[in-house]
Amino acid sequence: DPARARQLARRQERELRTWLHGPSDSPTGLRLGPALDYVASQVEERFDVTIDVVTVGDTSDLAAVDLGSNSFHMIIAKWDNDQLVVLDRLRDPVRMGWGLGSDGSLSEDARLRALNCLEKFGERLREYPSRSVRIVGTKTLRSISDSTQFLADAQQRLGHPVEIISG
Repeated sequence: DPARARQLARRQERELRTWLHGPSDSPTGLRLGPALDYVASQVEERFDVTIDVVTVGDTSDLAAVDLGSNSFHMIIAKWDNDQLVVLDRLRDPVRMGWGLGSDGSLSEDARLRALNCLEKFGERLREYPSRSVRIVGTKTLRSISDSTQFLADAQQRLGHPVEIISG
């Protein structure tokens, strides 16, 4: 239904704008660039990492992927008149954490669910330069005993590097 799709796109854009700027009645009046710089500085300080904030002049499309323990999320957005507009959003409940054994082993079912999802994400991400894509993994990826092999498989399917973040 086209009307439903437009309604969903408007809601996603509002959510993203609220996340970046704060509520529409926010007294700060932050524009997108300063808001991203501020968020990046807070993340850098908290997690002791360096983030390159991509500005409108660098590229118009951005992609972010969150490889969580229960689900993998991908969002692709573009810059349009200093606004970030969501182009695509995918979520797959891979439940990878459920397949993690106490010894750090990952069940074959969980591995296949995760890698199949990453293959789908990779088909969409291959057209983007690496500077426009950020892929992060969390607790389960830190806990896998053969994480080196899993990350190599994941990166091969995604076409971009995966960063493991603390948390």
